[in-house]
Amino acid sequence: MDISCSQLYLLEEKYRNFPEMKDNQRSGRPPKIDKYMERRIVRAIKKNPFKSSVVLTQEVNQGIDEEKKVSNSAFKQTAIGKGIRAYKPAVKPKLDSKHIRTRLNFARNFGNMCDRFWQNVLYADEVSLQLHPTDKRRRVRRSRGERYKAPYTEPSYSYHGGSIMFWGIIGWHGQGPLVLIEDTLDMTSYRDLLRQEIPGVLANQNLRHPYLLEDHSTSHDGRLARDAKIEVNLRTFENYPSRSPDLNPIEHVWRYWKDRIRARYPQSLEQLEDYAYEEWENIPLNFIRNCIRNMPDRLAEVNRMKGLHTKY
Repeated sequence: MDISCSQLYLLEEKYRNFPEMKDNQRSGRPPKIDKYMERRIVRAIKKNPFKSSVVLTQEVNQGIDEEKKVSNSAFKQTAIGKGIRAYKPAVKPKLDSKHIRTRLNFARNFGNMCDRFWQNVLYADEVSLQLHPTDKRRRVRRSRGERYKAPYTEPSYSYHGGSIMFWGIIGWHGQGPLVLIEDTLDMTSYRDLLRQEIPGVLANQNLRHPYLLEDHSTSHDGRLARDAKIEVNLRTFENYPSRSPDLNPIEHVWRYWKDRIRARYPQSLEQLEDYAYEEWENIPLNFIRNCIRNMPDRLAEVNRMKGLHTKY
């Protein structure tokens, strides 16, 4: 045993005086926040997670004796000790009970489909591309007190400098055409788009009668669009849940595509359009396949979350 002789003598003397070998009670101020106050703080946070720590501290201190009230810093330290920290909230579509039920049904109906099934599905959607978007993920490294200095500020633009809209489609064999939406995409223009683009997509993807996975916007579900899908040999997921971008792999492709465009800092809408076409063609096939390959994982996550939002 790695212990000095003097320490052994001290332990022996302590045993003679105190056979139970208990440590003496230490001096000092007892903790102000007891177990009851900890539970009170956690309950307040769970009840109102979006309120500031200042407001929550005031609510916790209501109705208790003055000497037992806690400061804002003590409130935050207690929350951190309980594993509760302030984070930026995830932004997700609002789901009601009908959406949740539909998501669960879709996950249960198609959760056991093999990879080959999802390889014979086409994934389509529209996307808006802004010239100067606000990227909340960006951070700037600076010293304290330099927040408003020019090198560390980001300019803002009216209407984000303008935007353009595209329709795109992907499959197991890569990306299909990227189509610029000149005006609004109504049922008539969407019917014409399907008639013009889908035959070439089926030929390039080597598909005959695939499913098309897309959201339930008005232009997608109208009679003209339904007739056009039958005309070009497309099947649809009738029970595909609304407000479920986490179930469409093309959303991850859009995110990757937008990041590549932003990295080139376009300065005009014309340049933005040119970069959009170039970066669309440069999306790696393996990336698209990985997005499609995890469809079973997406559906399993919906089941695990009981129809609520997932990490995708």
